[in-house]
Amino acid sequence: MFKAIKAISAGTALLALCACAGVQSAHEGAEARAYMETAGERFVRLTLAVGQHEDGYVDAYYGPEQWAAEAESDARSLDALRAEVEAFQSELA
Repeated sequence: MFKAIKAISAGTALLALCACAGVQSAHEGAEARAYMETAGERFVRLTLAVGQHEDGYVDAYYGPEQWAAEAESDARSLDALRAEVEAFQSELA
């Protein structure tokens, strides 16, 4: 299980970097802001979902309580999370 979480963690970190680095060149103005908000929300939700499998993965969360509750009630398997992270990475590339 640790190996799977480590792989997902690396993927989510890469997602954050890709989302921040490539957006301005691909999008402009309001479109860029909307894209970043959507990508950011997706990243946070994925992080919260991974946190359901590893205590302490999310050490502090100050976002919408509904997102945390949804992550807790919709616990996905690590394989499902890995697939979602990989799909997200592809979209950002």
